[in-house]
Amino acid sequence: MYKLLIVDDEHIEIEALKYIISNSNLPINKIETANNGRNAIQIASSFSPDFIIMDIKMPGISGIEAAKIIKETLPYCKIIFLSAYNYFDFAKEAITIGASDFLIKPVSNENLISVLEKMIKLTKAEFMDRELKFSIECKFKQISTYFENELINYLLFAECKKSQIIEYFNALNIDFDYLYCLVMELDSNTIHDASSLKETMIKRRAIKIIKQDVASLSFQCLANYNKNMIYALLLTKSKIDTNNIETVLRKTSIYIESNLLIRNRLVISHSTEDLMGIKDMFINYKQYLLTHPSLRISCEPKFKSPMNSNQILDNENKLLENILILNESSSLIIVKDYVDYLYEQDYSLDTIKQYVYDMLIFIKKSICIKINKSLQNTLSINVNYKTQLKDILSKSSLYCFLQEQVIYFISLLKQHNAIPCDSVIDRVCNYINNNYMNNISLKQVSNKVNLSSHYLSKLFKEQKLVTFSDYLSQVRINKSKELLKNTDLAINVIGLKVGYNDSNYFTRAFKNSESITPKDYRNAANNYLNM
Repeated sequence: MYKLLIVDDEHIEIEALKYIISNSNLPINKIETANNGRNAIQIASSFSPDFIIMDIKMPGISGIEAAKIIKETLPYCKIIFLSAYNYFDFAKEAITIGASDFLIKPVSNENLISVLEKMIKLTKAEFMDRELKFSIECKFKQISTYFENELINYLLFAECKKSQIIEYFNALNIDFDYLYCLVMELDSNTIHDASSLKETMIKRRAIKIIKQDVASLSFQCLANYNKNMIYALLLTKSKIDTNNIETVLRKTSIYIESNLLIRNRLVISHSTEDLMGIKDMFINYKQYLLTHPSLRISCEPKFKSPMNSNQILDNENKLLENILILNESSSLIIVKDYVDYLYEQDYSLDTIKQYVYDMLIFIKKSICIKINKSLQNTLSINVNYKTQLKDILSKSSLYCFLQEQVIYFISLLKQHNAIPCDSVIDRVCNYINNNYMNNISLKQVSNKVNLSSHYLSKLFKEQKLVTFSDYLSQVRINKSKELLKNTDLAINVIGLKVGYNDSNYFTRAFKNSESITPKDYRNAANNYLNM
């Protein structure tokens, strides 16, 4: 059943409308009345009518003004305006505030009942739509929660594959550039005093508080718990200052302790792009909490971890690639990180020197092979790394030695006309502009400029602010637009000429880029030229 509010400054009009509705078969069981706009606003706030029949012209606040105020708190209420004047005079303003219909005085029984029947049908349909939408949102939330829990468990307990991790993020529709790992330990003595049901509720409530608080820093948070540990991924499109993160999480920790009565400690990582390193971070930070019982909160803690040969190799490759493109500042940063990492391990100084020696030989040989074999003789002159390393006794002297070697390598490459970073990207762009009609891949182009696919991809985005594939797609789309405007070639032929072997894929790519199909674009261009 529905509720109706009738608003009119004429008592006879109100009684007539009430009589017609009360003696009809309409499912309206409650009717309230008001004789002016101000009174209507007050009654509507407590009565919450489904429908309002409102006279437009009344003393004081008009029907239009009253309806505007009522709609702010009752957006789903259907308002039917009533007037002795032609409603077209008020239609424009009434429509802007959401009028549902108009009735002209004197109102016939048939018109009144017909309009109310229409409003009832509309209200039913909208209610069903809202219920369906709410049901879909609830199911989606359940599915998202399931995937979120599965992702955290996968990272903790499974042998992770990068492709699988990416699939989870895609399923959750999450796009991010920076990722932080968080581990919170809930005090086992206090949490285990609760019943198992209450313990679960406490953990879920703690996760909810974390998510709410980090949202203030524009983080999306995925989290789950295992025993008395909460594991979370904080994801964002922009890098967040560590001090801001620590300030928010310190408040979070205090709030959880004071409101849930659970002592807690937490660690948050530095930002990372290494999806395969998440599991190690979770494990290492859990261990860090267990071995530092006095810790309350720590951001980017330093701790010793097992020597990772892959990480050593990655650093060496990254250093080589930056040297090859004459990027001195990045090369020196990598050298410092490399030395820091070596000294964090439980290895002797001789072992560290051996790693450095191997890296220098690797870089020297790689430069000779990748850039110019004639450099081999130059690089071999007066180079006895083992003798030089023998005299090094401290971390600072080792860093200075490597710094000198990097600067030497880069200066030597400059003398032999090696290509700097900007020139490398310019070469890539020129290659794309000259070969867009062919089947171009990132790997193919990276081989042309002697860089790894991964590094070229990262370098390209840093320099051009778009990905390699997006740049290639835009070049192809721009070339296709020229052909669509200036030739009569069939659309599938144009697709082939700009590098799309599948005409359907070409059409989709074009529409995604230009928000219009190739055919419509051609028609619009021709119409413009014929004007």
